[in-house]
Amino acid sequence: MNTWRNVTINDLGKIITGSTPPTKKTEYYGNEYPFITPTDIEIDSRIVQTKRFLSQKGYEYNKKRLLQRNAVCVVCIASIGKICMTSVPSVTNQQINSVVVNQQKYDPYFVYYLLRTQTDILQNVASGVATPIVNKTSFAKLKVYVPPLPTQHKIAAILSTYDYLIENNTHRIKILEDMAQTLYREWFVHYRFPGHENVPMVESELGPIPQGWEVKPLGEMCHVLMGLSPKSEFYNETPGIDDQAVLSRATAEERILLTADKGHFGRLVFRNRQKAPYGIILFRIQDQKPYVRAQTIVTAIESRTNWQGHFSVIRDENNIRMTSLPTY
Repeated sequence: MNTWRNVTINDLGKIITGSTPPTKKTEYYGNEYPFITPTDIEIDSRIVQTKRFLSQKGYEYNKKRLLQRNAVCVVCIASIGKICMTSVPSVTNQQINSVVVNQQKYDPYFVYYLLRTQTDILQNVASGVATPIVNKTSFAKLKVYVPPLPTQHKIAAILSTYDYLIENNTHRIKILEDMAQTLYREWFVHYRFPGHENVPMVESELGPIPQGWEVKPLGEMCHVLMGLSPKSEFYNETPGIDDQAVLSRATAEERILLTADKGHFGRLVFRNRQKAPYGIILFRIQDQKPYVRAQTIVTAIESRTNWQGHFSVIRDENNIRMTSLPTY
């Protein structure tokens, strides 16, 4: 590690924040330049397939933000940390900060794999509760360790080889899935199954179907079961966490203990001394991202001034229900 240097993302190359051309101007959109948005980026996939493209006029509108091949694109608003690389000249929307890598000093593929390891850090530095954001300045200041360029090339080559195999297999699976769907439509939607030429069509309540086929309710063909969440006592406890010991510590240190889990503490957030009863405050937040849960909890706590006799049950950031705390 002695030869590895500590640098900022800004040192890796030029950072470009994307922009969305006015959607009312349809002439900006066409089929020439891929327009990358967070929903286009797949988790753990370097390649991106966009749903929309810009026209030449759209390119002229956004030409200062045009990304050449091998730019590293990182989502910095909402679904923070999703990442891809451009394979052709492309443009992104404003939710994405992209690094146009200085290839004289850094390997673009190494930078891509490096920034993939920074997702948790990016999520932790994000501001905002409803919509977490890592602004361009904070993104540029993020520090990372990089080795000499020859080592970068070696690391990138090894990881790219595995990625290529994964992407190739994923592509083959997609082809097989498309073939299966096409076969299904041919046989069971268009009724062009082998030998269909010799089978007459007859009327049914769903329209014409091949003779010998039947229309039946699903319940007559199989047993339909509805799922049910078990009670909390049937869930496994988190290994290595003594609930009572943690609660005792929280009370002794006059801290409020926050937990987003019922039945065990799971992820814990300790706040410094508060003007409130000490003990447990249970939060239920649907969003599974830890940084969103933590920010929502802190916002709720700091907005409360009268805690006596209440605790918060949070369904989401816009639905905070206050419930009486039982007296023992």
